[in-house]
Amino acid sequence: MRGSQGLKTYHEVIDEIYYNVTHLEPWEKGSRKTSGQTGMCGGVRGVGAGGIVSTAFCILYKLYTLRLTRKQVVGLLNHADSPYIRGLGFMYVRFTQPPADLWDWLEPYLDDEEAGRQAGNLLIEGLTVLFSPGQVVSGCPLNVERPGDLWV
Repeated sequence: MRGSQGLKTYHEVIDEIYYNVTHLEPWEKGSRKTSGQTGMCGGVRGVGAGGIVSTAFCILYKLYTLRLTRKQVVGLLNHADSPYIRGLGFMYVRFTQPPADLWDWLEPYLDDEEAGRQAGNLLIEGLTVLFSPGQVVSGCPLNVERPGDLWV
C-alpha cells in the first residue's frame, strides 16, 4: 500500500483496494504475537501485542475520512471487480450507519450469491453479537429491533 495519505479520491481508493487488499482481517497475518496473553490483552484489543494493521482496515479508515456519499457507498456494495471492494463496502456500512438502518442497507444483498454471504454474515454478527473474532465490535443497542433474528 502506498499510504492512505496519498489517496485523495474515491476512485483512487477503489484502485488501491483492487490491487492491494488480499483479506479483510483487522491485522496482517502473522504480525501479532498473542500467545501467553490473558484477559483484555489476550488477542482482542491489541494492547501490548504489537501487530500491523491490515491494508483493508487502513483503507476502511480512509473511506471514513472521505465522507462517502450514498451513491459512492452503493457503488462499493455493487462493485463487480473484486469481492474485497464489496466486503469493505459492507464493513463501511456496518461501522458508519445507525444500527436501526443496517437491515435496510444490507437486506437487498441477501439474495445475491456472492454478496449475500458477506451481507448475511455482517447482519448475523453485527446485529446479534457484541464481539467479532479478533476485534471489539459494538453491537446494536437492545432497544433496536433486529430483523435478522426473524430468520436466524
